Amino acid sequence: PGQELTAPVVVLNHEARGISGRPLVTRASGPMHAVIGSSPSPEFESFTDALFGIIPNYTDFSSYRDAGWWGMDMAIIDEAWAYHSAQDDAAHLDDGTLQHYGELTLALTRDLGDRDLGALQDRADEHPVQTTAPWGVVQVPPLVMTVLGLLAPLAVLAAMLVRRRRMEVTLPGAVVGAVVGLLVLVGGVLAAFQLWSATAAATPEMLSQSMGEPVRAELFLLAEMLAAAAVVTAGWVVARLLISRAAVLLGAALLVTTLLAVLGVYSPTLGSSMILPATIAALGTLLAALLPPVPGLVVRVLAVLPTGWMLGTQLSALAEFGIASAAGGLAGTALIGLGAAGPLLLGSFHGRSGDLPAGRADGRLSGSAADHRGRAHSAPGARPARRPHRLLLPVLPAVLALGLAIGGTAWTLASPEPTQERLVAHVDGGTGETTWEVSGSTDWGRALDGASATSDLAVPAVSVQGSAEGPQEISIEAPRDASALTLEASGGLLTAVAVDGVAVESAEGLERVTVHGVRAGQAVRMTVTVPAGAELMLRETSFDPTLATGWVAPGDDVSLVQPRMEVSIAVPR
Repeated sequence: PGQELTAPVVVLNHEARGISGRPLVTRASGPMHAVIGSSPSPEFESFTDALFGIIPNYTDFSSYRDAGWWGMDMAIIDEAWAYHSAQDDAAHLDDGTLQHYGELTLALTRDLGDRDLGALQDRADEHPVQTTAPWGVVQVPPLVMTVLGLLAPLAVLAAMLVRRRRMEVTLPGAVVGAVVGLLVLVGGVLAAFQLWSATAAATPEMLSQSMGEPVRAELFLLAEMLAAAAVVTAGWVVARLLISRAAVLLGAALLVTTLLAVLGVYSPTLGSSMILPATIAALGTLLAALLPPVPGLVVRVLAVLPTGWMLGTQLSALAEFGIASAAGGLAGTALIGLGAAGPLLLGSFHGRSGDLPAGRADGRLSGSAADHRGRAHSAPGARPARRPHRLLLPVLPAVLALGLAIGGTAWTLASPEPTQERLVAHVDGGTGETTWEVSGSTDWGRALDGASATSDLAVPAVSVQGSAEGPQEISIEAPRDASALTLEASGGLLTAVAVDGVAVESAEGLERVTVHGVRAGQAVRMTVTVPAGAELMLRETSFDPTLATGWVAPGDDVSLVQPRMEVSIAVPR
């Protein structure tokens, strides 16, 4: 205690958004790429690290990294419905998850303890793009990842030109295929998202209050994939009325790889998990188009394996992330992966037209070449692609998706876990007027929501020294153990802020200042400058709403998520 830490400092931060699943490294700072391989079965994607720079998520690791410390941010994310609820406890925590977390931490700690951390400084300027492979975490320089991303659409385009010389595809047909691919990608994600949104809106009582997740998400995840499959099937049937199979698959692959190439230029880390398998699939597509059938088949099988691995790991991680948090994410990931690898389904033709409907290529060959091709390659049993009754095919996955959404709802509502409610007791410290706010997922919650009463509570003691035009010292004494004391200004910003003599840095001023972890009888002194005309309000937040008048205890079938009481008083100026 009292000793200063000597740089470099490494912190292993443990998070638990859920109660089960595989511990994942979500972020890293410093040369941790030199260390991560020492852990058992490590999993890390630069994608998640880059995503934290886009979405406003915060963990304790954010503060550590901002302070210049090295380290890793780790988390378990499955079954997030329990997050911040009474069920977020040891009884619900998966034993296997805890064991894996311990093994991961122990291995990393031993490695770091045996190292000269100062020697790692030489690698601090390295920032490889990282993704998980079957044998461990793969590290690729960002420039190489960008080049690979740019190479993928070029390989698909080259394969397209090879097949065009064999009259298996036309460029206009491939353009149509790319447009259909874009519509399918967008439509699949939207269909999956809208299906879950409608299901959640119809039955909000099955959702957790912190994360919006159902207790049982498996059927909803399958429904999302089937909703995307319905869109894919519809797109395929419509496209095959117009163009050949080769045009559909190559056009869609060109679209997907072009999008990944743009991502590879903009941010190689965001494309970390998808660019490598997409590039391998694209190169396999080109090579298979040049080789005889048997070697081409071997190449196609080998080239599709990285896509299979990527889809397995990414869809598994997204499933753990949750249907509410990643709605549309599973569909989008699957469509991107399958879109890039789709042309591997095409064989090596070498003078035969196995892909085309009899007598046409993309449905648009004309003249003697088309006539000759139709006469030369028509075969008994060959069936034209123009079969409008195939438009009924998307109905099956669509109906199955709807059925799974309904079944998933019934299965979740039948879960033995209690229904979650969020509750706040709002108390006016001056008058004692109390208003109850409850999310209202149960009969108990709906009965208490909006109820009013008058509470007789001790309120924070506040004294103010100083003029209204200059710095003021506000002394606050908490009447009970509180989670937070918040001083808030309406009509202006607080400047020159200090708490117990420690300045709070802010270039432009603060709307509010919050002090956490205050205990009963503890005095907190804030120094602030308040602009003329602004009003000051103090809010005490504690986690014991039973102190407020009107409290009614719920039954065992209700779980309260972070219930709290907020006592607000006006601070005299």
